[in-house]
Amino acid sequence: MEGVWINPETGEQFADAHRSYQIVAERLPEHEAYFLALHAELCERLRQEDIFITRQEIELATQRRR
Repeated sequence: MEGVWINPETGEQFADAHRSYQIVAERLPEHEAYFLALHAELCERLRQEDIFITRQEIELATQRRR
């Protein structure tokens, strides 16, 4: 996929190829620190100014078979 974003500080426009990954995990207090550290590490390793990480509450819609 490709996307375009504008640096809010400079107004410069960038076009990027991007990937989307999903991680499903319990929401625990220690996960906040983990994902903040992961964000910093990925920015450095991938030489990115920023990386878009979101989180959302999920609810499984399942019906168990008997």
